[in-house]
Amino acid sequence: MKFGQRMRAEEAACLLGNRLELADRFVNYKCLKKLIKPLTAQTDSASQEAHEQTFVRALLHEINQVNDFFVNKESEYCDYMTNKLGERVRILEVST
Repeated sequence: MKFGQRMRAEEAACLLGNRLELADRFVNYKCLKKLIKPLTAQTDSASQEAHEQTFVRALLHEINQVNDFFVNKESEYCDYMTNKLGERVRILEVST
C-alpha cells in the first residue's frame, strides 16, 4: 500500500471510529503534492518563485496545525498527570 493510500485509510478510520478529534489533524499530502509539482517543471523565475511561496505557506500551515495538535495533547497529558499526582498526595496526607 502506498503512503497516500495508507494515510487516506487512516483518516477514514478516524471518521468511522471514535477518534473524531484526529480527523482534521491529518497533513493534507495531496494538496502539498499538487503544489510542489509545478516546482519541478522548468518555468520562468517569477512563476517559480510564486509557486514556491505558495507551497511554503501551505507547508507552514500544515506544520503549525500538527504542532498545535501536539501542544494541545501535551497540555492535556500534563493536566491529567498533575491531577493524578494531586490525588496521590491527598491519599498520602489522609493516611498519615
